[in-house]
Amino acid sequence: MGSKSKEEIAMHFKKTIGSLFITTCLYGASTLVFADDIILENQSSYDLSFTMNHDPSKATGFIPAGTTKTIDEASFKESCLDQNNRCTLNINISKCDKEIGTVVFEETTVISVSNSAKSKIWMTGNDSSITFKNK
Repeated sequence: MGSKSKEEIAMHFKKTIGSLFITTCLYGASTLVFADDIILENQSSYDLSFTMNHDPSKATGFIPAGTTKTIDEASFKESCLDQNNRCTLNINISKCDKEIGTVVFEETTVISVSNSAKSKIWMTGNDSSITFKNK
């Protein structure tokens, strides 16, 4: 009375495996969509601006103090990557154009962070994310 037939057990097993497969696929797809967006997190008390590849005409934005800016992968690659698949962001304190440092990307991965010795802000970076903090 309490035992299940082989068919019922097989059906339950197939449903469980199917559910796991669908969940794994959906999770994987959701992480891939945003995997290479560039995240600039300004935890400093200064408004920041930045240009790409030392080119003022490619000013990509303004990051108010205490906010986070996300640049989607496609926009970043289109506007910044050079022929070597590299991009340099020049970070400045807004309104005074004082450079605080540079960040170099290969594709959408941070490969180098250079902080200005006299800067009031410290930058750190890993993967596709950069954080700015007061020194």
